Amino acid sequence: MKRWRGSEPWTWLAKSPSAAHIDGMESGPSEIAIFRWLAAVGAIVTALSVGYIAHYDLGFSRQEIRTQAVICAVIIGLLMATAYFGKKLRKPK
Repeated sequence: MKRWRGSEPWTWLAKSPSAAHIDGMESGPSEIAIFRWLAAVGAIVTALSVGYIAHYDLGFSRQEIRTQAVICAVIIGLLMATAYFGKKLRKPK
């Protein structure tokens, strides 16, 4: 029976990183990407829930809900653009 020097052979791959792993290609999604994905999914679930409650429980028509949703989306988009460009334009050159 052959004796292995050092560690067991099935752990060699885990201890020797590949060139792609060293460059960060296999590191997986960043923390901010995961946060943005969760925020997007949360926003979608919230919007669907509010729409359902407004239509079936509060009795609003779909047209009324759609109009309010577009207005809210525009306001949120403007606030996000203001925050993004405000930070970008404030940076010293």
